[in-house]
Amino acid sequence: DYLGRTVQRPELIETTVAGAAYLAGLGVGFWGSTSEIKNVWAVEQEFKPKTKPAMRKARLAEWHQAVKRAF
Repeated sequence: DYLGRTVQRPELIETTVAGAAYLAGLGVGFWGSTSEIKNVWAVEQEFKPKTKPAMRKARLAEWHQAVKRAF
């Protein structure tokens, strides 16, 4: 919400393992290109920001103040 951006959660949530496997596959020629990898990657769920921009800005300002107090 604080970035105001949509977040996509992939079907395969072990992204570190998947990334290593995709790179290894590229290295040995299993995947011909990153375009082929994009075709097997799928979104399981998408999260859209719900906080209105004004509220997001106010809460972020509060967070910055809290961080300043901590140090």
